[in-house]
Amino acid sequence: MPLERSLGKEVGALLRKDHTDAGVKILAKENIASINGNQDKSVRSIILTSGREVEVDLVVFGKGVTPATEFLANVGLDMQQDGGVSCNPFL
Repeated sequence: MPLERSLGKEVGALLRKDHTDAGVKILAKENIASINGNQDKSVRSIILTSGREVEVDLVVFGKGVTPATEFLANVGLDMQQDGGVSCNPFL
């Protein structure tokens, strides 16, 4: 689900519906092996690691990360379930 971790399941579902209703194809959990361009340097298609080629007009690439916070597990900080460190509104 797009932006689920940062905005929650409900907002992620709304964003996904808005985009797919507008004709956007979301290829979640896919990996891009290469991007093919035209002579004018615009994007023409992508090749997925599965070998599938997808013609595109635009590529929006997002990659999530997992915080490397295991070393903080026993130091008394308030930790989130995903391993993130709870912060106040000023951080």
